[in-house]
Amino acid sequence: MRDIGSIVGENIRYYRQRRGLSQEKLALEAEISTSYLGDIERGGQNPTINTLYLIAKALGIDAYLLIIEKSSVCVKDRSTRELYRRIYRDLLLMPEECRETLAQFADEFAALCARYGE
Repeated sequence: MRDIGSIVGENIRYYRQRRGLSQEKLALEAEISTSYLGDIERGGQNPTINTLYLIAKALGIDAYLLIIEKSSVCVKDRSTRELYRRIYRDLLLMPEECRETLAQFADEFAALCARYGE
């Protein structure tokens, strides 16, 4: 099992870069120092739950996303596994209302498939 500090740091860096934020900008929005954020991203500091919440809020994501390991997709084919990871990450970055709409569409599609034997 990997060190939780490394996982948290990688996740923060991932979401920060996906948002196009510099460490300085994220630190300012999360009300923490830039050097502390850098230490967290490198896995050198273990932030408190409150700090994780502030960082997640500044990133516009749920805090739990910062502590979960992203390699939970179990697919043997490497290209398919990478595709699933990209889809999963993109879904996590969607606004909540978009995820709800997509989930509703998936439920309706599954019901139609079941109804017509697909």
